[in-house]
Order: sequence, then C-alpha cells, then structure tokens
Amino acid sequence: MKLFFRAMVFGVFLSGSTLYAQETVTAEVETIITEQEAEEQKERLKEIEAEAERAKKEAKEVKNAEKIARKEQKIKNLIAAKNSTIAKTENKIVKLKSKLLKGQSKGTLSPVAVAKINSKIAKANELIIKNKAKLAKLLKK
Repeated sequence: MKLFFRAMVFGVFLSGSTLYAQETVTAEVETIITEQEAEEQKERLKEIEAEAERAKKEAKEVKNAEKIARKEQKIKNLIAAKNSTIAKTENKIVKLKSKLLKGQSKGTLSPVAVAKINSKIAKANELIIKNKAKLAKLLKK
C-alpha cells in the first residue's frame, strides 16, 4: 500500500505540475499574441497618422496654390487697370491739346481759358507719370 500511495502521490505531483506548465505556456502564448496585436495596432495607428499628415500637407499646398493664383490674378487686374487709366489720360491730353489748338486758331479762347487748359494738361501728364511708376512696380511683382 505504501508503494501504491507513493506512486499516487508522485503521479499527483507530476500531473499537477504538467497542468501548471501547460497553463503557463498558454498564458505566455496569449500575452505574446496580445503584444503582437498591440504592436500591429500601433503600426496601423502610425500609418493612419502619417496618411492624415500627408493629406493635411496636400490640403495646405492646394490652399497655397489657390492663394498664389488669386494674388497673380489680382496683380494682372491691377496692371490692366493702370494701362487703361494711362490710355484714358493720354486720350484726355490729346483732346485738350486739340481743343487748345482749335480755340487758338479761331481766336475764341481767352488767356485765362488757355491757362486752365494748360494746367489740365500738366496735371494729366503728372498723373501719367505716377501711373507709369506704379505700373512698373506692378510689373516687377
């Protein structure tokens, strides 16, 4: 009986230890699997963040491109406006000069009227000079 009891006690210790070892192995496998899943989730999160960052940069580039296009269009419009103003002022000068010549040839203009027309022509010339300077600055941009 002692022999049987010893074998049984010995068998209990062996079987109990093997069960404990199996539970430890399965627990280690589960922790390894959860660690791998955690690493995969971290990698996916990094990829998602990187993609979001790329999308943000692309949106910023598009916004900057639109801003530059608007600025260029604004400069083109200003250049066209200055050219138009210069052309109108030159036409005004031509009309004033023709009016002055016509009035002087007929003798219908008084000296005061001639002085007024000459001052208008001088002001128009100054305006042309200023607009040409502004146009040169716009063309540099």
